[in-house]
Amino acid sequence: MHITFLQLHTNNLPALHTFYAALGFHVTAHESYIDIAIGSTLLRFQDDDTPLTGGYHFAINVAVNDIAIVRDWLSTHTAIIQSNQGATIFEFDEWHAQAIYCYDPDNNIVEFILRRDIVTNPHASFRVDQSLCISEIGLACTDVPTTITQFRNSFAISDFFSHNDEFWPIGDNHGLFIMVRTPRLWYPDTPIPAALLPVTVKFHTAPDQHWQLDGYPYRITSSVD
Repeated sequence: MHITFLQLHTNNLPALHTFYAALGFHVTAHESYIDIAIGSTLLRFQDDDTPLTGGYHFAINVAVNDIAIVRDWLSTHTAIIQSNQGATIFEFDEWHAQAIYCYDPDNNIVEFILRRDIVTNPHASFRVDQSLCISEIGLACTDVPTTITQFRNSFAISDFFSHNDEFWPIGDNHGLFIMVRTPRLWYPDTPIPAALLPVTVKFHTAPDQHWQLDGYPYRITSSVD
């Protein structure tokens, strides 16, 4: 599963433009949105006059041999999120992955993740053009198991390792929907609640399917194009 397009909403478009451009991503400005090329994914921030609370959580796959390389690079641009115990690198043994996190100016949690099962040509240094894709988007739900069932009425997507009624990832190493119960605080040890914020996703896995669930501001479409 590959996420090819991800649209998020913002009340803070100019600051996001400045932030992501300063990181080195290619940002294209339009009248009411910006497009950011992140590997094979196009990330769009859409200007929104409606006040937005909470924050998004998304992850970027990176091709490095040690996530500390990305942490050291990122720390020259912005603060790294720490755990309550002061850790800046987070290991996911079951996922064979390690990650780091930062906030963007909208208090979105941006994750850079090394997935050892898919990185075949790791680098010993890091540039943003070594970002592979956006591989995760968190989706807040009031009832995670029910939402998963309704989602699977449209898409045949497998569970991704362990899950529970508050945290349920589906997909694979290239693309994951992380279903979490609102108002659970976003990992790792952040004060930002998972909120029902507008999300549009396009991904490759099966042709011509879409999902729009009543009560949720999510539009998800799959295709083979």
